[in-house]
Formats: sequence, structure tokens, C-alpha cells
Amino acid sequence: MHMHRVEVVVRLAGDLWDVVHVPAGHTVWIGTTPVIARAGTEAAFGLVTITMEATSLEPPIPRQAMERRPYPFGAASLLAHLALVVTAFVDRDQRAPLGSGDRGEQSPAG
Repeated sequence: MHMHRVEVVVRLAGDLWDVVHVPAGHTVWIGTTPVIARAGTEAAFGLVTITMEATSLEPPIPRQAMERRPYPFGAASLLAHLALVVTAFVDRDQRAPLGSGDRGEQSPAG
């Protein structure tokens, strides 16, 4: 099915404001004013000028392939961090509490 497209160019006081490509007959809202896209027309509302021209339908730009490397890296990184935290907690539980044992402290001379 061949769909005719219209390029709608909006200028405000001569400066480019917006460019959209829409199907022919589509309603484009310029602020609060609806404009029906018809090729070969031009309209002016105060300082706003709207120009509409027929355009061909170009094929869309293909998406890039999804990068798969971050997922295994993220999983490996998460596992490594979890292993580090678990090791730290297990090691902490196996050590003697602080303040117990002989640490080479001398008793006060009396």
C-alpha cells in the first residue's frame, strides 16, 4: 500500500520552528490551531507560516543490533561482588571479637 506523505514546515517570523512528515490528510496541531496536511498549500497565521509539500516515504533507519556483552559482564560482576560480601561476613564471624585475647597490653603498674 503506497501512502502519500506531506512535509509540514512551520516558521515563526521567518525562523524555522518545526518540520514533520505526516500522511496526507492528517491533522497537525500548531499550538491550538488544527491544520489538515495537504500537499502544495501554504497558510499564514500572524507571524506563523506553514508550508506543506509532497514528499516520498523513505525507509526507516534500521536499528542497531542489541549489544549482548553487557549482560554476561553484569551477571559475572554481580556474582563476584556477592561472593566478596559473603566471604567478608563469613570471615568476620570466624574471627575472635575485638577486645578478647592477649594483644600485648600491659597491666597498670601499681
